[in-house]
Amino acid sequence: MTPDMKKHQDSCGPTQTPDDFDIDALREKYRQEREKRLREEGSKQYIELEDDFAGYYE
Repeated sequence: MTPDMKKHQDSCGPTQTPDDFDIDALREKYRQEREKRLREEGSKQYIELEDDFAGYYE
């Protein structure tokens, strides 16, 4: 981390959450969005990287 980044990080305080914020509604919204994107095949949806792309596998 550069000194400038450290200085900026140290000067940032915590974010204030509004009192009227409905965290449960937000969690439900994100759950619904997640459900839209989950695929039945799970991790089998991914292909094995080969040839020129094999080095990108983690």
